Amino acid sequence: MVPQRKLLKVFKKTTYLTTFLLLCIAWSRLRLFFLNVKSQPNAVEYNGGLIDDIKLMKCYRWYKNCETLYAQSAVHDNSFVLWNRVSKNMTDSSLYAIESNWLYETFFYVHLFNTNANKEDEKQPLADIAVSRDPSLVPLTVLQEVMPSLRSSDSMMGNKRLYYQKTSWWYRFWNNPLPTKMNLMNKWKHNNDILWSKIQHDSCLITNIQLYLGSNFVESRPFWKEIIHELHNEDGNSIPISITRKVECGFDANHTFPKNTINNKDLLQLKQKSDLKILQLSDIHIKGNEENSAILGEFQSRIFISRIIDIERPDLVVITGDILDGNKSVDYQTCILNVVQPIIRAQIPFVISFGAKDFSKYATQQEITDFVNQIPYCLNKNSDSNGHLTIPYNFSTIPNDSKDDYSNLITQNDLAIFIFNSKTSKRQFFKDYISLYKSPPKLALAFQYLPIPTYRLSGVFPIIGQYNERNLLPEGFDNDDNLINYMHEMNIKALSCGFDHSNDCCLQSIHDIWLCYSGATGLTAPHSIFMPPSVRLFKVDNIDKSITSWKRNYNKIDEVYDYQYIYNQPKQKHTPSN
Repeated sequence: MVPQRKLLKVFKKTTYLTTFLLLCIAWSRLRLFFLNVKSQPNAVEYNGGLIDDIKLMKCYRWYKNCETLYAQSAVHDNSFVLWNRVSKNMTDSSLYAIESNWLYETFFYVHLFNTNANKEDEKQPLADIAVSRDPSLVPLTVLQEVMPSLRSSDSMMGNKRLYYQKTSWWYRFWNNPLPTKMNLMNKWKHNNDILWSKIQHDSCLITNIQLYLGSNFVESRPFWKEIIHELHNEDGNSIPISITRKVECGFDANHTFPKNTINNKDLLQLKQKSDLKILQLSDIHIKGNEENSAILGEFQSRIFISRIIDIERPDLVVITGDILDGNKSVDYQTCILNVVQPIIRAQIPFVISFGAKDFSKYATQQEITDFVNQIPYCLNKNSDSNGHLTIPYNFSTIPNDSKDDYSNLITQNDLAIFIFNSKTSKRQFFKDYISLYKSPPKLALAFQYLPIPTYRLSGVFPIIGQYNERNLLPEGFDNDDNLINYMHEMNIKALSCGFDHSNDCCLQSIHDIWLCYSGATGLTAPHSIFMPPSVRLFKVDNIDKSITSWKRNYNKIDEVYDYQYIYNQPKQKHTPSN
Protein backbone atom coordinates (compact mmCIF):
# COMPACT_ATOMS: atom_id res chain seq x y z
CA MET A 1 0.00 0.00 0.00
CA VAL A 2 2.83 2.32 0.88
CA PRO A 3 4.64 1.91 -2.46
CA GLN A 4 1.41 2.72 -4.31
CA ARG A 5 1.05 5.98 -2.36
CA LYS A 6 4.63 6.91 -3.13
CA LEU A 7 4.07 6.17 -6.82
CA LEU A 8 0.92 8.28 -6.76
CA LYS A 9 2.79 11.19 -5.17
CA VAL A 10 5.59 10.91 -7.72
CA PHE A 11 3.05 10.77 -10.52
CA LYS A 12 1.25 13.85 -9.22
CA LYS A 13 4.49 15.81 -8.85
CA THR A 14 5.57 14.78 -12.33
CA THR A 15 2.18 15.74 -13.75
CA TYR A 16 2.21 19.13 -12.01
CA LEU A 17 5.76 19.82 -13.16
CA THR A 18 5.01 18.78 -16.73
CA THR A 19 1.85 20.90 -16.78
CA PHE A 20 3.76 23.88 -15.38
CA LEU A 21 6.49 23.52 -18.00
CA LEU A 22 3.95 23.22 -20.82
CA LEU A 23 2.12 26.30 -19.56
CA CYS A 24 5.37 28.25 -19.42
CA ILE A 25 6.24 27.16 -22.93
CA ALA A 26 2.76 27.89 -24.23
CA TRP A 27 2.39 31.19 -22.35
CA SER A 28 3.56 33.27 -25.27
CA ARG A 29 1.09 31.50 -27.50
CA LEU A 30 -1.72 32.11 -25.03
CA ARG A 31 -0.79 35.78 -24.75
CA LEU A 32 -0.82 36.05 -28.52
CA PHE A 33 -4.16 34.26 -28.68
CA PHE A 34 -5.85 36.65 -26.23
CA LEU A 35 -4.35 39.71 -27.93
CA ASN A 36 -5.89 38.74 -31.27
CA VAL A 37 -9.20 37.53 -29.83
CA LYS A 38 -10.02 40.79 -28.10
CA SER A 39 -11.31 43.72 -30.11
CA GLN A 40 -8.84 46.12 -31.74
CA PRO A 41 -10.60 49.50 -32.03
CA ASN A 42 -7.92 51.11 -34.23
CA ALA A 43 -7.58 48.28 -36.74
CA VAL A 44 -6.40 49.79 -40.03
CA GLU A 45 -5.24 47.92 -43.11
CA TYR A 46 -2.07 48.79 -44.99
CA ASN A 47 -2.68 51.36 -47.74
CA GLY A 48 0.85 52.55 -48.34
CA GLY A 49 3.96 53.68 -46.51
CA LEU A 50 7.40 52.35 -45.65
CA ILE A 51 7.56 48.78 -44.31
CA ASP A 52 10.34 46.77 -42.69
CA ASP A 53 8.86 43.27 -42.99
CA ILE A 54 6.23 41.24 -44.82
CA LYS A 55 4.90 37.74 -44.29
CA LEU A 56 1.91 35.44 -44.64
CA MET A 57 -0.17 35.08 -41.48
CA LYS A 58 -3.18 33.01 -40.53
CA CYS A 59 -6.25 34.79 -39.26
CA TYR A 60 -8.39 32.31 -37.34
CA ARG A 61 -12.16 32.47 -37.54
CA TRP A 62 -12.52 33.35 -33.85
CA TYR A 63 -10.36 36.47 -34.10
CA LYS A 64 -12.24 39.74 -33.80
CA ASN A 65 -10.88 41.08 -37.09
CA CYS A 66 -8.23 40.33 -39.68
CA GLU A 67 -7.29 43.90 -40.58
CA THR A 68 -4.50 43.85 -38.00
CA LEU A 69 -2.90 40.99 -36.05
CA TYR A 70 -0.33 40.73 -33.30
CA ALA A 71 2.66 38.48 -33.86
CA GLN A 72 6.22 38.05 -32.66
CA SER A 73 8.66 40.47 -34.24
CA ALA A 74 11.39 37.82 -34.60
CA VAL A 75 12.37 34.28 -33.68
CA HIS A 76 12.99 33.79 -29.94
CA ASP A 77 11.56 37.26 -29.29
CA ASN A 78 8.73 37.30 -26.75
CA SER A 79 7.56 40.80 -27.66
CA PHE A 80 4.51 41.21 -29.87
CA VAL A 81 4.05 43.87 -32.54
CA LEU A 82 1.11 44.87 -34.69
CA TRP A 83 0.98 43.75 -38.33
CA ASN A 84 -1.34 45.31 -40.93
CA ARG A 85 -3.05 43.32 -43.65
CA VAL A 86 -2.40 44.46 -47.22
CA SER A 87 -5.64 46.23 -48.14
CA LYS A 88 -7.89 45.18 -51.02
CA ASN A 89 -10.98 47.35 -50.43
CA MET A 90 -13.35 44.45 -51.05
CA THR A 91 -16.06 43.39 -48.63
CA ASP A 92 -15.47 39.65 -49.21
CA SER A 93 -11.98 38.99 -47.86
CA SER A 94 -12.06 35.30 -48.80
CA LEU A 95 -11.60 36.31 -52.45
CA TYR A 96 -8.04 37.49 -51.83
CA ALA A 97 -7.02 34.99 -49.15
CA ILE A 98 -3.97 32.93 -50.11
CA GLU A 99 -5.45 30.04 -48.15
CA SER A 100 -9.02 29.66 -46.90
CA ASN A 101 -10.75 26.90 -44.93
CA TRP A 102 -13.23 26.45 -42.08
CA LEU A 103 -10.54 27.17 -39.47
CA TYR A 104 -8.60 30.17 -40.80
CA GLU A 105 -7.71 32.40 -43.75
CA THR A 106 -4.17 33.37 -44.76
CA PHE A 107 -3.35 36.90 -45.93
CA PHE A 108 -0.35 39.11 -46.65
CA TYR A 109 0.65 41.26 -43.66
CA VAL A 110 3.28 43.98 -43.37
CA HIS A 111 5.00 45.62 -40.43
CA LEU A 112 5.18 49.40 -40.75
CA PHE A 113 8.59 50.99 -40.51
CA ASN A 114 8.99 53.36 -37.57
CA THR A 115 10.68 56.48 -38.91
CA ASN A 116 11.27 57.69 -35.34
CA ALA A 117 13.18 54.57 -34.33
CA ASN A 118 16.83 54.58 -33.34
CA LYS A 119 19.08 54.64 -36.41
CA GLU A 120 21.13 51.82 -34.91
CA ASP A 121 18.06 49.57 -34.83
CA GLU A 122 18.47 46.56 -37.10
CA LYS A 123 15.03 47.17 -38.59
CA GLN A 124 15.41 48.97 -41.93
CA PRO A 125 12.76 49.72 -44.59
CA LEU A 126 12.44 47.18 -47.39
CA ALA A 127 13.85 47.99 -50.80
CA ASP A 128 12.16 45.11 -52.64
CA ILE A 129 10.22 41.88 -52.21
CA ALA A 130 9.93 38.67 -54.21
CA VAL A 131 7.40 35.85 -54.24
CA SER A 132 7.90 32.24 -55.23
CA ARG A 133 5.12 29.93 -56.38
CA ASP A 134 6.72 27.05 -54.47
CA PRO A 135 8.27 27.28 -50.96
CA SER A 136 11.04 24.92 -52.08
CA LEU A 137 12.18 27.27 -54.86
CA VAL A 138 14.08 30.53 -54.77
CA PRO A 139 12.53 33.30 -56.91
CA LEU A 140 14.39 34.04 -60.12
CA THR A 141 14.68 37.72 -59.18
CA VAL A 142 16.63 36.78 -56.07
CA LEU A 143 18.95 34.37 -57.85
CA GLN A 144 19.72 36.81 -60.65
CA GLU A 145 20.92 39.39 -58.13
CA VAL A 146 22.83 36.95 -55.96
CA MET A 147 24.26 34.91 -58.82
CA PRO A 148 24.43 37.12 -61.93
CA SER A 149 25.52 34.18 -64.07
CA LEU A 150 22.09 32.58 -63.68
CA ARG A 151 19.66 33.85 -66.31
CA SER A 152 17.28 31.02 -67.22
CA SER A 153 14.11 29.85 -65.53
CA ASP A 154 15.91 26.62 -64.62
CA SER A 155 17.89 28.64 -62.08
CA MET A 156 14.90 28.55 -59.75
CA MET A 157 15.68 24.92 -59.02
CA GLY A 158 18.04 25.72 -56.18
CA ASN A 159 19.48 23.43 -53.55
CA LYS A 160 17.29 23.59 -50.46
CA ARG A 161 20.25 22.93 -48.17
CA LEU A 162 21.95 25.99 -49.65
CA TYR A 163 19.08 28.44 -49.28
CA TYR A 164 17.07 27.31 -46.25
CA GLN A 165 17.91 27.19 -42.60
CA LYS A 166 16.17 24.51 -40.56
CA THR A 167 13.93 25.59 -37.72
CA SER A 168 13.33 23.73 -34.48
CA TRP A 169 10.74 20.99 -34.09
CA TRP A 170 8.75 23.35 -31.89
CA TYR A 171 8.27 25.91 -34.68
CA ARG A 172 7.58 23.21 -37.23
CA PHE A 173 5.01 21.65 -34.91
CA TRP A 174 3.14 24.94 -34.52
CA ASN A 175 3.55 25.75 -38.22
CA ASN A 176 5.11 28.99 -37.03
CA PRO A 177 5.27 31.67 -39.74
CA LEU A 178 8.33 33.38 -38.31
CA PRO A 179 11.22 34.14 -40.65
CA THR A 180 14.21 31.83 -40.68
CA LYS A 181 16.75 34.69 -40.50
CA MET A 182 18.50 33.34 -43.58
CA ASN A 183 20.31 35.94 -45.65
CA LEU A 184 21.77 35.81 -49.13
CA MET A 185 24.83 38.03 -49.43
CA ASN A 186 23.30 40.41 -46.85
CA LYS A 187 20.63 41.48 -49.35
CA TRP A 188 17.77 39.04 -49.61
CA LYS A 189 16.12 37.40 -46.61
CA HIS A 190 13.80 34.42 -46.77
CA ASN A 191 10.85 35.53 -44.63
CA ASN A 192 8.58 32.51 -44.64
CA ASP A 193 7.05 30.12 -47.11
CA ILE A 194 7.01 31.91 -50.48
CA LEU A 195 8.11 35.41 -49.42
CA TRP A 196 11.54 37.03 -49.71
CA SER A 197 12.49 40.58 -48.77
CA LYS A 198 15.42 42.80 -49.64
CA ILE A 199 17.01 45.21 -47.19
CA GLN A 200 19.46 47.57 -48.80
CA HIS A 201 20.76 50.94 -47.68
CA ASP A 202 19.51 52.82 -50.71
CA SER A 203 17.40 55.84 -51.60
CA CYS A 204 14.85 53.63 -53.40
CA LEU A 205 12.31 51.98 -51.08
CA ILE A 206 8.95 50.21 -51.24
CA THR A 207 6.10 52.63 -50.56
CA ASN A 208 3.07 50.48 -51.41
CA ILE A 209 1.90 46.93 -52.10
CA GLN A 210 -1.36 46.04 -53.85
CA LEU A 211 -3.23 42.86 -54.79
CA TYR A 212 -5.26 42.32 -57.97
CA LEU A 213 -7.66 39.47 -58.68
CA GLY A 214 -8.35 37.81 -62.01
CA SER A 215 -6.65 37.02 -65.27
CA ASN A 216 -5.15 39.38 -67.85
CA PHE A 217 -3.77 41.82 -65.28
CA VAL A 218 -0.88 43.88 -66.66
CA GLU A 219 1.01 46.48 -64.60
CA SER A 220 1.95 49.66 -66.48
CA ARG A 221 1.82 52.43 -63.85
CA PRO A 222 5.01 54.43 -63.27
CA PHE A 223 7.06 53.21 -60.26
CA TRP A 224 5.02 49.99 -60.04
CA LYS A 225 6.27 46.48 -60.82
CA GLU A 226 4.44 43.17 -60.77
CA ILE A 227 6.30 40.76 -58.49
CA ILE A 228 4.20 37.69 -59.24
CA HIS A 229 1.53 37.09 -61.88
CA GLU A 230 -1.62 35.11 -61.10
CA LEU A 231 -0.73 33.29 -57.90
CA HIS A 232 -3.36 30.61 -57.28
CA ASN A 233 -4.87 29.56 -53.99
CA GLU A 234 -3.81 26.15 -52.68
CA ASP A 235 -7.11 24.61 -53.81
CA GLY A 236 -6.32 25.68 -57.37
CA ASN A 237 -9.93 26.71 -58.09
CA SER A 238 -9.95 30.28 -56.81
CA ILE A 239 -9.45 33.50 -58.74
CA PRO A 240 -5.69 34.10 -59.23
CA ILE A 241 -3.98 36.95 -57.38
CA SER A 242 -1.35 39.22 -58.90
CA ILE A 243 0.89 41.17 -56.52
CA THR A 244 2.51 44.51 -57.37
CA ARG A 245 4.76 46.82 -55.43
CA LYS A 246 5.61 50.50 -55.76
CA VAL A 247 9.21 51.66 -55.36
CA GLU A 248 10.01 55.36 -55.14
CA CYS A 249 13.45 56.93 -55.08
CA GLY A 250 14.81 60.06 -53.48
CA PHE A 251 14.67 59.09 -49.80
CA ASP A 252 17.31 60.71 -47.64
CA ALA A 253 19.15 59.19 -44.70
CA ASN A 254 16.15 59.93 -42.46
CA HIS A 255 13.81 58.11 -44.87
CA THR A 256 11.90 61.29 -45.70
CA PHE A 257 9.12 60.58 -48.19
CA PRO A 258 9.83 61.99 -51.69
CA LYS A 259 7.57 64.39 -53.53
CA ASN A 260 5.16 63.06 -56.14
CA THR A 261 6.89 63.24 -59.52
CA ILE A 262 3.69 63.41 -61.59
CA ASN A 263 2.23 66.91 -61.73
CA ASN A 264 -1.52 66.75 -62.28
CA LYS A 265 -1.65 70.37 -63.40
CA ASP A 266 0.80 69.68 -66.20
CA LEU A 267 -1.45 66.90 -67.43
CA LEU A 268 -4.45 69.24 -67.57
CA GLN A 269 -2.57 71.47 -69.99
CA LEU A 270 -2.11 68.63 -72.50
CA LYS A 271 0.37 69.16 -75.34
CA GLN A 272 0.68 72.46 -77.16
CA LYS A 273 -0.05 71.75 -80.83
CA SER A 274 -1.92 73.23 -83.77
CA ASP A 275 -4.52 70.47 -83.45
CA LEU A 276 -5.95 68.20 -80.78
CA LYS A 277 -7.05 64.58 -81.25
CA ILE A 278 -9.46 62.87 -78.85
CA LEU A 279 -10.14 59.14 -78.69
CA GLN A 280 -13.50 58.03 -77.27
CA LEU A 281 -13.95 54.55 -75.79
CA SER A 282 -17.22 53.28 -74.38
CA ASP A 283 -19.01 50.24 -72.97
CA ILE A 284 -16.13 47.81 -72.49
CA HIS A 285 -17.90 45.69 -69.82
CA ILE A 286 -14.94 43.96 -68.13
CA LYS A 287 -15.86 41.13 -65.74
CA GLY A 288 -12.46 39.87 -64.61
CA ASN A 289 -13.74 36.38 -63.83
CA GLU A 290 -12.36 33.02 -64.90
CA GLU A 291 -14.77 32.26 -67.75
CA ASN A 292 -12.76 31.31 -70.82
CA SER A 293 -14.87 33.47 -73.14
CA ALA A 294 -14.49 36.49 -70.84
CA ILE A 295 -10.72 36.04 -70.50
CA LEU A 296 -10.28 35.88 -74.28
CA GLY A 297 -12.70 38.72 -75.04
CA GLU A 298 -11.17 41.06 -72.47
CA PHE A 299 -7.66 40.31 -73.70
CA GLN A 300 -8.77 41.07 -77.28
CA SER A 301 -10.43 44.31 -76.12
CA ARG A 302 -7.18 45.51 -74.59
CA ILE A 303 -5.23 44.62 -77.73
CA PHE A 304 -7.84 46.48 -79.82
CA ILE A 305 -7.46 49.63 -77.69
CA SER A 306 -3.68 49.34 -77.79
CA ARG A 307 -3.67 49.05 -81.60
CA ILE A 308 -5.92 52.11 -81.95
CA ILE A 309 -3.62 54.16 -79.72
CA ASP A 310 -0.55 53.08 -81.69
CA ILE A 311 -2.22 54.05 -84.98
CA GLU A 312 -3.89 57.32 -84.00
CA ARG A 313 -1.64 58.63 -81.18
CA PRO A 314 -4.43 60.68 -79.53
CA ASP A 315 -3.73 63.58 -77.17
CA LEU A 316 -6.60 62.70 -74.84
CA VAL A 317 -8.73 59.60 -74.18
CA VAL A 318 -12.32 59.88 -72.94
CA ILE A 319 -14.09 56.76 -71.64
CA THR A 320 -17.86 57.25 -71.64
CA GLY A 321 -18.95 54.66 -69.14
CA ASP A 322 -19.44 50.99 -68.41
CA ILE A 323 -15.86 49.90 -67.93
CA LEU A 324 -17.29 47.43 -65.41
CA ASP A 325 -20.16 45.01 -65.84
CA GLY A 326 -21.97 45.61 -62.56
CA ASN A 327 -22.43 42.57 -60.32
CA LYS A 328 -20.71 40.35 -62.88
CA SER A 329 -17.38 42.11 -62.29
CA VAL A 330 -15.20 40.61 -59.56
CA ASP A 331 -12.30 42.97 -58.80
CA TYR A 332 -13.17 46.48 -59.96
CA GLN A 333 -9.54 47.58 -59.61
CA THR A 334 -8.24 44.87 -61.96
CA CYS A 335 -11.00 45.60 -64.48
CA ILE A 336 -10.30 49.34 -64.59
CA LEU A 337 -6.52 48.95 -64.82
CA ASN A 338 -6.87 46.38 -67.61
CA VAL A 339 -8.76 48.94 -69.71
CA VAL A 340 -6.47 51.91 -69.06
CA GLN A 341 -3.21 49.92 -69.25
CA PRO A 342 -2.56 50.81 -72.94
CA ILE A 343 -3.36 54.46 -72.16
CA ILE A 344 -0.93 54.63 -69.24
CA ARG A 345 1.73 52.83 -71.28
CA ALA A 346 1.43 55.54 -73.95
CA GLN A 347 1.47 58.27 -71.24
CA ILE A 348 -1.78 59.83 -72.48
CA PRO A 349 -4.09 61.79 -70.14
CA PHE A 350 -7.55 60.26 -69.84
CA VAL A 351 -10.86 60.86 -68.10
CA ILE A 352 -13.80 58.59 -67.24
CA SER A 353 -17.50 59.43 -67.27
CA PHE A 354 -19.03 56.69 -65.10
CA GLY A 355 -21.89 54.60 -66.47
CA ALA A 356 -24.81 52.61 -65.09
CA LYS A 357 -22.71 49.42 -64.82
CA ASP A 358 -19.72 51.04 -63.14
CA PHE A 359 -20.41 49.66 -59.68
CA SER A 360 -19.31 46.67 -57.61
CA LYS A 361 -21.05 44.44 -55.10
CA TYR A 362 -17.76 44.30 -53.18
CA ALA A 363 -17.10 48.06 -52.88
CA THR A 364 -18.86 51.40 -52.51
CA GLN A 365 -19.11 53.95 -55.30
CA GLN A 366 -16.85 56.29 -53.34
CA GLU A 367 -14.15 53.60 -53.11
CA ILE A 368 -14.30 53.14 -56.89
CA THR A 369 -14.07 56.91 -57.42
CA ASP A 370 -11.13 57.21 -55.01
CA PHE A 371 -9.28 54.42 -56.80
CA VAL A 372 -9.80 56.04 -60.21
CA ASN A 373 -8.61 59.41 -58.89
CA GLN A 374 -5.20 58.05 -57.90
CA ILE A 375 -4.45 56.32 -61.23
CA PRO A 376 -1.57 58.05 -63.07
CA TYR A 377 -2.59 60.27 -66.04
CA CYS A 378 -6.24 60.22 -64.93
CA LEU A 379 -7.84 63.68 -64.85
CA ASN A 380 -10.93 62.71 -62.82
CA LYS A 381 -9.26 64.03 -59.67
CA ASN A 382 -9.80 67.55 -61.09
CA SER A 383 -13.59 67.16 -61.35
CA ASP A 384 -15.94 69.37 -59.36
CA SER A 385 -18.13 68.12 -56.51
CA ASN A 386 -20.80 66.95 -58.99
CA GLY A 387 -18.34 64.96 -61.09
CA HIS A 388 -18.13 67.40 -64.04
CA LEU A 389 -14.78 68.35 -65.57
CA THR A 390 -13.53 71.12 -67.85
CA ILE A 391 -10.31 70.73 -69.82
CA PRO A 392 -9.45 74.17 -71.24
CA TYR A 393 -7.18 74.24 -74.28
CA ASN A 394 -5.48 77.14 -76.02
CA PHE A 395 -3.44 76.56 -79.13
CA SER A 396 -0.94 79.36 -78.57
CA THR A 397 -1.22 80.70 -75.02
CA ILE A 398 -0.49 77.68 -72.84
CA PRO A 399 2.15 78.75 -70.31
CA ASN A 400 5.21 76.55 -70.00
CA ASP A 401 5.64 77.07 -66.27
CA SER A 402 3.48 74.57 -64.42
CA LYS A 403 3.35 76.93 -61.42
CA ASP A 404 1.27 79.47 -63.35
CA ASP A 405 -2.49 79.46 -62.98
CA TYR A 406 -3.23 79.83 -66.65
CA SER A 407 -6.98 80.16 -66.09
CA ASN A 408 -6.34 83.78 -65.04
CA LEU A 409 -4.19 84.64 -68.07
CA ILE A 410 -6.92 84.35 -70.69
CA THR A 411 -10.45 85.65 -71.06
CA GLN A 412 -11.68 83.15 -73.65
CA ASN A 413 -10.45 79.61 -74.26
CA ASP A 414 -9.84 78.51 -77.85
CA LEU A 415 -11.36 75.16 -76.96
CA ALA A 416 -13.04 73.56 -73.96
CA ILE A 417 -13.60 69.85 -73.51
CA PHE A 418 -16.44 69.11 -71.10
CA ILE A 419 -16.85 65.70 -69.48
CA PHE A 420 -20.20 65.41 -67.72
CA ASN A 421 -21.48 63.16 -64.96
CA SER A 422 -24.74 61.84 -66.39
CA LYS A 423 -26.34 61.68 -62.94
CA THR A 424 -26.09 65.35 -61.94
CA SER A 425 -27.33 68.68 -63.33
CA LYS A 426 -25.03 70.81 -65.49
CA ARG A 427 -26.64 74.24 -64.94
CA GLN A 428 -24.43 75.35 -62.05
CA PHE A 429 -21.40 73.85 -63.79
CA PHE A 430 -21.89 76.16 -66.80
CA LYS A 431 -22.43 79.16 -64.50
CA ASP A 432 -19.18 78.38 -62.70
CA TYR A 433 -17.34 78.22 -66.03
CA ILE A 434 -18.61 81.66 -67.07
CA SER A 435 -17.73 83.04 -63.64
CA LEU A 436 -14.15 81.76 -64.01
CA TYR A 437 -13.44 82.52 -67.67
CA LYS A 438 -15.89 85.45 -68.17
CA SER A 439 -17.13 84.11 -71.53
CA PRO A 440 -17.92 80.82 -73.30
CA PRO A 441 -15.09 79.10 -75.19
CA LYS A 442 -14.73 79.71 -78.92
CA LEU A 443 -15.38 76.01 -79.56
CA ALA A 444 -16.32 73.14 -77.28
CA LEU A 445 -16.90 69.38 -77.30
CA ALA A 446 -18.80 67.46 -74.62
CA PHE A 447 -18.83 63.83 -73.53
CA GLN A 448 -20.95 61.83 -71.13
CA TYR A 449 -22.21 58.29 -70.67
CA LEU A 450 -25.94 58.72 -71.24
CA PRO A 451 -27.72 60.16 -74.29
CA ILE A 452 -29.89 63.18 -73.54
CA PRO A 453 -33.61 63.16 -74.50
CA THR A 454 -32.84 65.18 -77.64
CA TYR A 455 -31.11 62.08 -79.08
CA ARG A 456 -34.56 60.54 -79.61
CA LEU A 457 -35.35 62.56 -82.73
CA SER A 458 -38.35 61.89 -84.94
CA GLY A 459 -39.10 62.60 -88.55
CA VAL A 460 -36.32 63.31 -91.04
CA PHE A 461 -32.92 64.42 -89.73
CA PRO A 462 -29.28 64.28 -90.91
CA ILE A 463 -27.50 61.13 -89.72
CA ILE A 464 -24.12 59.51 -90.40
CA GLY A 465 -23.66 55.93 -89.18
CA GLN A 466 -25.96 53.27 -87.72
CA TYR A 467 -28.88 54.02 -85.40
CA ASN A 468 -30.30 50.67 -84.29
CA GLU A 469 -31.34 51.22 -80.66
CA ARG A 470 -33.63 53.59 -78.81
CA ASN A 471 -33.53 52.14 -75.31
CA LEU A 472 -35.38 53.78 -72.45
CA LEU A 473 -33.10 56.06 -70.48
CA PRO A 474 -32.54 54.73 -66.93
CA GLU A 475 -33.93 56.48 -63.87
CA GLY A 476 -31.72 58.42 -61.50
CA PHE A 477 -29.91 60.30 -64.27
CA ASP A 478 -30.12 63.94 -65.33
CA ASN A 479 -32.53 64.15 -68.27
CA ASP A 480 -32.84 67.92 -68.60
CA ASP A 481 -34.70 68.77 -71.82
CA ASN A 482 -33.09 72.22 -71.85
CA LEU A 483 -29.53 70.89 -71.85
CA ILE A 484 -29.31 71.25 -75.64
CA ASN A 485 -29.98 74.99 -75.27
CA TYR A 486 -27.32 75.39 -72.57
CA MET A 487 -24.89 73.55 -74.82
CA HIS A 488 -25.63 75.99 -77.64
CA GLU A 489 -24.89 78.93 -75.33
CA MET A 490 -21.53 77.32 -74.45
CA ASN A 491 -20.61 76.85 -78.15
CA ILE A 492 -20.62 73.05 -77.80
CA LYS A 493 -20.58 71.66 -81.34
CA ALA A 494 -21.04 67.99 -80.46
CA LEU A 495 -22.02 65.77 -77.54
CA SER A 496 -20.80 62.17 -77.74
CA CYS A 497 -22.00 59.38 -75.48
CA GLY A 498 -22.19 55.63 -74.94
CA PHE A 499 -24.99 53.48 -73.45
CA ASP A 500 -26.61 52.21 -76.70
CA HIS A 501 -24.17 49.50 -77.83
CA SER A 502 -25.50 49.12 -81.36
CA ASN A 503 -25.51 52.81 -82.24
CA ASP A 504 -22.40 54.45 -83.70
CA CYS A 505 -23.98 57.37 -85.55
CA CYS A 506 -23.88 61.14 -85.36
CA LEU A 507 -27.24 62.83 -85.86
CA GLN A 508 -27.73 66.57 -86.17
CA SER A 509 -30.05 68.27 -83.71
CA ILE A 510 -31.24 71.84 -83.26
CA HIS A 511 -28.64 74.64 -83.23
CA ASP A 512 -26.61 72.43 -85.63
CA ILE A 513 -25.29 70.44 -82.66
CA TRP A 514 -24.22 66.89 -83.52
CA LEU A 515 -25.30 64.15 -81.11
CA CYS A 516 -22.91 61.21 -81.50
CA TYR A 517 -22.32 57.68 -80.28
CA SER A 518 -19.02 55.84 -80.16
CA GLY A 519 -20.47 52.33 -80.30
CA ALA A 520 -19.43 49.61 -77.84
CA THR A 521 -15.65 49.15 -77.64
CA GLY A 522 -15.51 45.92 -75.63
CA LEU A 523 -15.68 42.53 -77.32
CA THR A 524 -17.61 41.14 -74.34
CA ALA A 525 -20.25 43.90 -74.46
CA PRO A 526 -23.58 42.73 -75.92
CA HIS A 527 -24.22 44.30 -79.31
CA SER A 528 -25.66 43.59 -82.74
CA ILE A 529 -23.84 40.93 -84.78
CA PHE A 530 -23.66 43.52 -87.56
CA MET A 531 -21.88 46.01 -85.28
CA PRO A 532 -18.23 45.10 -84.55
CA PRO A 533 -16.60 46.79 -81.54
CA SER A 534 -15.69 50.36 -82.46
CA VAL A 535 -14.18 53.64 -81.28
CA ARG A 536 -14.79 57.25 -82.28
CA LEU A 537 -12.19 59.97 -82.77
CA PHE A 538 -12.43 63.75 -82.91
CA LYS A 539 -9.86 66.20 -84.24
CA VAL A 540 -9.89 69.93 -83.63
CA ASP A 541 -7.74 71.76 -86.19
CA ASN A 542 -6.78 75.31 -85.31
CA ILE A 543 -5.38 76.05 -88.78
CA ASP A 544 -8.51 75.00 -90.68
CA LYS A 545 -10.77 76.11 -87.81
CA SER A 546 -12.63 72.81 -88.03
CA ILE A 547 -13.73 69.79 -86.01
CA THR A 548 -13.85 66.40 -87.72
CA SER A 549 -14.80 62.92 -86.56
CA TRP A 550 -14.34 59.35 -87.79
CA LYS A 551 -14.45 55.77 -86.54
CA ARG A 552 -12.45 52.57 -86.57
CA ASN A 553 -13.70 49.09 -85.70
CA TYR A 554 -12.25 45.76 -84.61
CA ASN A 555 -12.81 43.96 -87.92
CA LYS A 556 -11.09 46.61 -90.07
CA ILE A 557 -8.85 48.41 -87.63
CA ASP A 558 -6.63 49.93 -90.33
CA GLU A 559 -9.56 51.55 -92.16
CA VAL A 560 -11.28 54.84 -91.35
CA TYR A 561 -15.01 55.15 -92.06
CA ASP A 562 -17.86 57.65 -91.66
CA TYR A 563 -15.49 60.61 -91.82
CA GLN A 564 -17.44 63.83 -91.29
CA TYR A 565 -17.23 67.50 -90.36
CA ILE A 566 -18.65 68.38 -86.97
CA TYR A 567 -17.85 72.05 -87.47
CA ASN A 568 -16.21 74.04 -90.25
CA GLN A 569 -15.80 77.76 -89.71
CA PRO A 570 -17.35 79.73 -92.57
CA LYS A 571 -14.86 81.51 -94.78
CA GLN A 572 -14.93 85.26 -94.44
CA LYS A 573 -15.88 87.10 -97.59
CA HIS A 574 -13.47 89.83 -98.66
CA THR A 575 -15.12 92.88 -100.12
CA PRO A 576 -13.06 94.47 -102.91
CA SER A 577 -11.71 97.88 -102.05
CA ASN A 578 -12.52 100.81 -104.31
